[in-house]
Amino acid sequence: MRFSDSIFGRLLEPINRRQFQAAVDRVDGDTYDKSFKSWDHLVALIYAQLSGHDSLRAVVTGFNANPQHHYHLGTDKLSRSTLPDANARRPAGIFAGTFPMLSAMADRQLRNEGTEMVRLIDASPIPLNKMCNWAAWNGHIRRMKFPTCVEVTAANVNDIEIGRQVPIRKGTTYVFDKGYCRFDWWQKINDSKAYPAKDQHPPSGGQAPYHPQA
Repeated sequence: MRFSDSIFGRLLEPINRRQFQAAVDRVDGDTYDKSFKSWDHLVALIYAQLSGHDSLRAVVTGFNANPQHHYHLGTDKLSRSTLPDANARRPAGIFAGTFPMLSAMADRQLRNEGTEMVRLIDASPIPLNKMCNWAAWNGHIRRMKFPTCVEVTAANVNDIEIGRQVPIRKGTTYVFDKGYCRFDWWQKINDSKAYPAKDQHPPSGGQAPYHPQA
């Protein structure tokens, strides 16, 4: 029976195995995990990213569900214990060095698209105990928000108030959640020849999310 390559296998074809192995050898990437080599690791990471699975169990189960393709992918069965260990021990530079190798193969149009800026606007609440009296109470808990590129605020400061302070740059896409749903701000982004984009999480009412048009 003639072998038919999988879609996943075709996605891996642009990766030059010889160049990848050279990157591995430069940092002795397979020293501590000889049974789970860097190529096995890369294939597993790409699969985890593309599959959309949100747990280690789901990644391993999904990957191992098609063992007939493992040989042609140059890899083997995935273990739940092996992948986390490799993530902790293997030098990340191996995979970081793979990106420029692939990006150099892109045509001019794709390279130009890659220069476009995308910024994610969101706030991450950090719970604090009662001893942190400087943290304002928002009716539920004392906490602070920590946007990495803006500033630390009290929990009772609305996300949109900080979002309004973000400098708008022409040609940049700004991605945000429902905490930033203010039409006048979206219009400001649009007038600056930038692009507002609400994320895909549905609101609590179950209605379809609104997608602002630039």
